Amino acid sequence: MAERRLRLSRPVAAGGLAGLAVILFVVLAPASWRETQREQIFDLMLAQVADWRTHPPAPKLAIVAIDAASLEAIGPWPWRRETLARLVGAVSAAKPAAIALDLLLAGEDTRSPAALARRLAAETGNAALAALAPTLEDGDGLLADALAAGPVVLGWVLDPRGRDAVADVPVLAREGAAVPALWREQGASAPPATLAMAAAGAGTLSLPGDDDGLVRRVPLFVAIGDAIHPGLALEAMRLAAGASGYLLSAGPLRLTIGETTRPLPPDGLLRLVPAGPAVPVMRASDLLRGGADSAALAGAIVFIGGVAPELGALRASARDPLTPSSLLHAQAVRQIATGVMPLRPGWAAGAEWALALLATAAAVTLARALRPAVA
Repeated sequence: MAERRLRLSRPVAAGGLAGLAVILFVVLAPASWRETQREQIFDLMLAQVADWRTHPPAPKLAIVAIDAASLEAIGPWPWRRETLARLVGAVSAAKPAAIALDLLLAGEDTRSPAALARRLAAETGNAALAALAPTLEDGDGLLADALAAGPVVLGWVLDPRGRDAVADVPVLAREGAAVPALWREQGASAPPATLAMAAAGAGTLSLPGDDDGLVRRVPLFVAIGDAIHPGLALEAMRLAAGASGYLLSAGPLRLTIGETTRPLPPDGLLRLVPAGPAVPVMRASDLLRGGADSAALAGAIVFIGGVAPELGALRASARDPLTPSSLLHAQAVRQIATGVMPLRPGWAAGAEWALALLATAAAVTLARALRPAVA
């Protein structure tokens, strides 16, 4: 009988030790490793289940791409602001719902004739040059006029050393609503005041990377100090909806833009689904040269952004190792509009450990009940 009990205890001990070894490995492994494994599994799950539910209609989206062919046709990056003004004007002429510039226009214009005249006048003290400057082509002035002509969102980036002012957008909180774990920095780099005052909105371009270097989230809200500011995608949706601001409500935390209400993650970051329909793309050089069919832009939320490596706007994502940031922002708009807002519930961590223990118990049970090879 003792020998029989010994034989039965071997599979139990083996199963228990195997389960314990796995649990100890997970516990002792670096937190970044565990998080990366979890995110990779979520990537697979989200790609499979994203289309299982019925969604509201998606908004019309489009991307105006500053690609390698556009740089070859128009000139190397950075383009003069007069050129950007013509591009924004061409997009505005198509009557889009909103335009979002996925470009950081930091600092004042330095390349237009008016900017050069002002700089020479300041360095030489030449009063004639100072008087001439207002009569010359001014890049910032032309771009400001183009921005004012349409509902345009300008982009800015979080920067702990930045000292630029960022335009405020009303964010109203009721029922004690708060976003407790926002991505927060003490400063920002933003466009000059001449451009910021002409634009209808301002949203952050910053995209956080995970421990494995992939971008899986787009900011809905971030914070500069104690002030809450929206992301580029959310601002584009606000302008398209004609809303004056955002409303946050608690129990659970929710966000309202116009007539759209969605759950809001506690960190203010929207988890992207690593799949989805393609977004129509129009080449920037085709618009600048004139004669291009811009019907795809009419009534759309249009993102103007770079897809050429020179612009530094390609991100490694779960969707593609070289994903244009404008596509990530456009995908965020689609998910918000259609209600695809993946949230990790607070009880998920406990459920994961419970499942690990159940799996270990199941392994022990199978080891006792089945023949060794089958078990």
